[in-house]
Amino acid sequence: MGDTKDEEENEAFSAYALAYLTWDKPTPPSRADIDKMVIKAAHTADNENLSSHDRARLDAYLVKLKNMMLKAFDLGRQDAKTSPCPLAK
Repeated sequence: MGDTKDEEENEAFSAYALAYLTWDKPTPPSRADIDKMVIKAAHTADNENLSSHDRARLDAYLVKLKNMMLKAFDLGRQDAKTSPCPLAK
């Protein structure tokens, strides 16, 4: 919730780049790995001191963040398959 637009864009780019650069590896990261990263980040946040309203807002934000990262990950994987980076090998 406190993230700026730039930070959100950086998170999306990180998910995209991870998928793009690792799509052809023997054990590439999966969508489940991205999901686990977002959940882990959510659990490390200090939610104890939040009101129930703020906690609900945070949960809604994290769902949107996770969906954005998963879409970026899928786009990175798709782009890499159609136009692989010559430096990624």
